[in-house]
Amino acid sequence: GTIWEGWEGPKAQQGISSLNHYSKGAMVEWLYKSMLGIKVKGENTFEISPVVGDGVGFTKGSYNSLYGEVKVSWKKEKDQVIFDIEVPANTKATFIYKDKLEQLEPGKYQLLVK
Repeated sequence: GTIWEGWEGPKAQQGISSLNHYSKGAMVEWLYKSMLGIKVKGENTFEISPVVGDGVGFTKGSYNSLYGEVKVSWKKEKDQVIFDIEVPANTKATFIYKDKLEQLEPGKYQLLVK
């Protein structure tokens, strides 16, 4: 995906907005690697180690791999974080958050961490 260089969209600046500005691409990479925590560890192996910060209560996203979409969302609820994760067929993932470490086979998961 791409992110607009200017928030005004394609009609701003007489239609000369760039779609592939590096700093915005770096922002998307940071989102995948940090808040969602999706990291490619091998051909069909992923690590999911989200960073849950103080200023954000919810995030959702996915990474399109050769094997299908790795989906991650999380939300803060009271004194816990609820993670919804989908691991595509023919892949595996390691989930790491605080002191919780789980090996995930293909499928859908909901994990609660205090």
